Amino acid sequence: MNSQRIFTRTKLTALAASAMLLTACGSRESSSVSMVTDFAEEYRTSSAESLTENNNADIGHIRGIVRIVSGNAVRIGTEDNNTQYTVSFGDELSLADIHPGDLADITYSGEILEMYPSLIYGGESLEVIEKADREYTCVERTLGVCTVSMLVPDGWEYSDTEYPPPIDGDEVTDFGITLSPVGSEGSITISWHSMILGLGADMDARTDTTGGMKSVIYTPKGSEVWSVILFPDLENAAVTSTFGESGDFSEYSSDIDSILSTLDIY
Repeated sequence: MNSQRIFTRTKLTALAASAMLLTACGSRESSSVSMVTDFAEEYRTSSAESLTENNNADIGHIRGIVRIVSGNAVRIGTEDNNTQYTVSFGDELSLADIHPGDLADITYSGEILEMYPSLIYGGESLEVIEKADREYTCVERTLGVCTVSMLVPDGWEYSDTEYPPPIDGDEVTDFGITLSPVGSEGSITISWHSMILGLGADMDARTDTTGGMKSVIYTPKGSEVWSVILFPDLENAAVTSTFGESGDFSEYSSDIDSILSTLDIY
């Protein structure tokens, strides 16, 4: 794949900035992809002549986990670092049998629009390498100045986390989404805070990678179950867990690993 045509999540052009408003702000499970699909179709229609002349363009490949399917577009997160792409296909390709959680290989031609999630309007083919083991829903929320996105397996419920307002009466500066298996007292919360205080000496810390992002995982001394995950490159974001207190971590550990492996914060 031509590395010059792949853009990282940190880059943003003026064109992408306007389009990104359609994906990151006011995020909901399928509406953001629908709007990006419309954007892609408009772009493709207006560029039909140039696309015809570009039939000999380099072919690129993306392999990853399908997050959302909407109309003739698929949102996919790569296996290696969970970078997301929205790929728009022509009407001749049916996506009826493609579902969130499927591992897929996508072939495309044409350029990648520099936004996040990046937009590829030249989808050529999609091959499912492995079907999802169960049903998943892509959950997205805007928390403060960032957006969180993850695949949540069937049997889990989620809701916005309510934090008390600051004592000084200013606007709420803490936001989160809490996920929990139906019938369990354990939960994980992905949150954004105006300030995160340092953790005490009663925690063991280890560096790791969570959802393709550098992370530090904190576990209470004497426990085998982590309670906090922080991100050195995202100093306001955190993941907390109460499964160490509820006692049913082992029952849901594979689900938790699955959710966190698809976690994207941008």
